[in-house]
Order: sequence, then structure tokens, then C-alpha cells
Amino acid sequence: MSEETIRGHGVIVTECFDEGCLRRLPWCERPGAAGLLAEARRPDRKFDAVVVGEYERVFYRDQFTAVLTMSSERGSRR
Repeated sequence: MSEETIRGHGVIVTECFDEGCLRRLPWCERPGAAGLLAEARRPDRKFDAVVVGEYERVFYRDQFTAVLTMSSERGSRR
């Protein structure tokens, strides 16, 4: 589905999965998500967008808002 979503807009540069991790865990406690956040903070990050396969498996309660806020704050410092 990711390939279909980005067709004509870009390429997939990496994939991350947190198999075996509860979605209730904060992103900083999930290896894949923590790596994604760390890369997002880099000024020379390797991606411009993130495709989420299943929202319900990735975010729990206000996690989406927290990640979005972090992304917005990073973007405003460019």
C-alpha cells in the first residue's frame, strides 16, 4: 500500500516496524519509532514524509498529536 500511496511523489528510503511492542508504549520506548523520531530531528534527514500503514496500530490516545507537534516544531526551525 505504501508503494501505491507514494507513486509519482517519491521513493521509500526506509521502513520501520515495532513488532512485539505495545502501541500504548510511548514512541521513544519503541525501537523503530524512536529511530524514526531521531532521524526526523536531523536537519539532513533522509525523508520528507512518513506513510503510516495502520493508524490504529501506530498511535494510541494523544500520540499522534505529540508526534505532529514535534514535527511542526522541527519544521519551523528550518
